[in-house]
Amino acid sequence: MKLVLVGQKFISLPQHPDLIELGFVSEKEKISWYQRSTVLVESSVKEGWGLIVMEANACGTPVVVARSPGLIDSSADGVNGLFYNYGDITDLTEKIDRLLTNQEYARQLGKQAIQWAQQWTWEGATDKIEELLNKTVKEYK
Repeated sequence: MKLVLVGQKFISLPQHPDLIELGFVSEKEKISWYQRSTVLVESSVKEGWGLIVMEANACGTPVVVARSPGLIDSSADGVNGLFYNYGDITDLTEKIDRLLTNQEYARQLGKQAIQWAQQWTWEGATDKIEELLNKTVKEYK
């Protein structure tokens, strides 16, 4: 098993044979890593929207995400992955371990994750915004 880190590096980590630090990668390579991953961990204290959660879910990869703004909006505990309490390393470890040791459960969440991701589209988001704007205009006329 390997820990693969993709994206901007914020801290220096000791070298380890099971740690792969890729930095920024192409979209094609990123999708390939999502498809090969057992779980995606997103540990932000706050996100505008969990875009990488949606990307991983669209590839059938369940997530373990912090119970924080943005991530609780783009995830559903037990549907596309699992929540953990931000800052609680024991809780985070337990959730990751649950997916790594229970392959059937991880597969189930992965299938559900694909369905979860399919409901979030840019077209759907613009339709909802337009609906909200029309409702707001009617209320203020």
